[in-house]
Amino acid sequence: MAKRVTRSSKAPITSVPSTSAPKPTPATRAKTLGLLKYKVHDVEGDGNCFYRAVYHVLKESRVAQVQLGIEGTYGTYGTLELEAVKLIRQRVAQSIKGKVFPEITSTIKTLCKLADVPDMVDMYPFVTKEVCAAKGAARYAKIAALVEDVGDASDTTNTSEAMYASSLEMDVIQNIIKVNGLTILAVSAVDGETARSRTTKWKNDLGALLRTATTPNVVVLLNDDNIHYQYLAFKGPGDDDFHTVLDRQRFRDVLLADSASSAALISVAQSPPVTITISSSPSSPSASVGTSGPSSATSKRPSSPKRASPKRTKSN
Repeated sequence: MAKRVTRSSKAPITSVPSTSAPKPTPATRAKTLGLLKYKVHDVEGDGNCFYRAVYHVLKESRVAQVQLGIEGTYGTYGTLELEAVKLIRQRVAQSIKGKVFPEITSTIKTLCKLADVPDMVDMYPFVTKEVCAAKGAARYAKIAALVEDVGDASDTTNTSEAMYASSLEMDVIQNIIKVNGLTILAVSAVDGETARSRTTKWKNDLGALLRTATTPNVVVLLNDDNIHYQYLAFKGPGDDDFHTVLDRQRFRDVLLADSASSAALISVAQSPPVTITISSSPSSPSASVGTSGPSSATSKRPSSPKRASPKRTKSN
């Protein structure tokens, strides 16, 4: 099980000091991974880094945006990013509250049985005594409220703080978007790795993840030192630009190809779009909708519902 997965400027952590800003990462300078070029793109480390990274890495997949309810938030104004974070959190919270996917029930039951294990709350911040003492629907409602709370960076009293994501939230998002033929891959980087060892590890990790993925397309996140999420963009030998949504098979071919292989001189951009299934409501993935390729839709966003922020133990 991974440790906490995002940085926060509000609360310290036991193993790695927290900071108000993530470690500097050159987001504009391309690096190489075999025949691939890649860029690491950073996001704000405010407890919402996982959701911010998901938002940006899906910018080339309108169908996934529709499934998460964030289509139309990709504009020129930075304020739309936080609006998208709220919408993604709401979508995940609704799925947890409604126990939409079987894994939600089994995972939460198992984690509550392990609630007394040291550092469990660091890995899964919603595994508190209050949550695990609740029974039935009340337990899922409490977790959903924690997930939905986007926090308030301007709150100096530290009473409204965003809960960082765990593997539960990632699994829920995976289930939501996989009907669109898209999988999120997460590779990790450990503080202190040399450039050579990091490149080797990334290549091995990505190769293993691509072997197990079954969807036509993938996107890649970076879990930096197990406390902060970033997102990656890649450029194959046949690409004019970097892409966040990648054709799984072509991406794997280029990743594993020898430098002399002519077969690697292909684009890694996503596969052609197909007709997909879009949820008609957050808890009912049923309505069929045809769609085309990536789009920078500009539909007007509905305002987010107001809600009271639940009080809880501080976490980053």
